[in-house]
Amino acid sequence: MKRHGSWTAAELARLRQLVEEKASAARASAALGRTIIAVQIKAKSLGTPFVPARKLRAARLAREAASLCSAVRDESTRA
Repeated sequence: MKRHGSWTAAELARLRQLVEEKASAARASAALGRTIIAVQIKAKSLGTPFVPARKLRAARLAREAASLCSAVRDESTRA
């Protein structure tokens, strides 16, 4: 990735939007053309840090497990 100077207002707005959408730092990095570390540091300095990837993954896995359990439960009540 090339070196960047200061953050533009549009980049900051996009970064805030990505954090609010619970995007990963890697996704924001790709969208903004900056390093992962750069977007993490900037988001934290703005007071809107990224949700740690482990927490996002754990929440997704919990939702998937709950969905699977309810599907199995529904299937067993039909039989």
